[in-house]
Amino acid sequence: MTITSLAGKDPTAAADLLSIPETARRIGLHADTLYRLCRTGQFPPAIQIGGRWRVSVPRLARYLHGDSADIGGDGTALGPASRSAHDES
Repeated sequence: MTITSLAGKDPTAAADLLSIPETARRIGLHADTLYRLCRTGQFPPAIQIGGRWRVSVPRLARYLHGDSADIGGDGTALGPASRSAHDES
């Protein structure tokens, strides 16, 4: 077994990523629902790392607050203007 030192690495990097169950608990969804949204590309804050889904805390905050930096499930930006146009269709 190899033990890797964390010296020189950003100790907050891991704290900026949440598991799907933790994210689901925080936003009030069932974990299975959130996994499905991740797989279908409908939850932009999620990223897949080595076959596991993780949620970026900063991206989650932007997504929940509706900031214009959000990315839609199809990869397009969903700022306030494009959201209203999208909602009308």
